[in-house]
Order: sequence, then C-alpha cells, then structure tokens
Amino acid sequence: MREQLQARFTELTRDYQLGQGRLAELDREQAALRETLLRINGAMQVIEELLGASNANGHSANGQRANGQRANGQRAEPEAGRAHENAVP
Repeated sequence: MREQLQARFTELTRDYQLGQGRLAELDREQAALRETLLRINGAMQVIEELLGASNANGHSANGQRANGQRANGQRAEPEAGRAHENAVP
C-alpha cells in the first residue's frame, strides 16, 4: 500500500511540475500577445488620427474630397447615379 501511495505521489508531483511549467509558458505567451495587441492598437490610433486629419482637410476616408472630386483631380461619380443610369424608363 505504501509503495502505491509513493508512486502516486511521485506521479502527481511530476504532473504538478509540468503544469507549473506550462502555466509559466502561457504567462509568457499572454504577455507577448498583450504587447502585440498594444502595438496594433497604437497603429490603429495613428491611422485613425491621420484619417481624421485627412477628413478635416476636405478629404473623406476613400480619398474623395467633400466636393466630389478625388485627390488626384478626377471627378468621382456617386454610386446612386450609376445605378440610375442603368435603370429602365
């Protein structure tokens, strides 16, 4: 009986140590993922601010100015107008 208890204790000790090691590994992975998400979030904020500055200068998020002209000087047609052109009278 004592030998069985000792064997079980040894097995549980090994499993516990493996679990502790895995937990430490997951903590490292979590920290790395958290850092990655922070970098992504920072990049998103910069882009959002740039898009906001672009909108403040008369450009929409798709590069179109408020007057319907694209930044490259070409006139942009509204999507609704295109659908209307194809309508049957």
